[in-house]
Amino acid sequence: MPNASIRSEKMYAGRAGTSAVSNSTRNGGRATARRVDTGSYYDWSVSQLKKRAKELGMSGYSTLTKEDLIFRLRYC
Repeated sequence: MPNASIRSEKMYAGRAGTSAVSNSTRNGGRATARRVDTGSYYDWSVSQLKKRAKELGMSGYSTLTKEDLIFRLRYC
């Protein structure tokens, strides 16, 4: 019986008992990396976050909220 989560049964033939990576069709079949939120920046104070932003050479961080600072530090 074909496995619906695997596009090519031939690719995984003879691999019984081993874990196979499914060929997800999400995002057009492209692999995507997911960030795991460890919460580390949430444990920092606003002054520590601003100091880190300064170290990274960011500008315009002085008026940002804690959440906005965390976002900018992670994604910008």
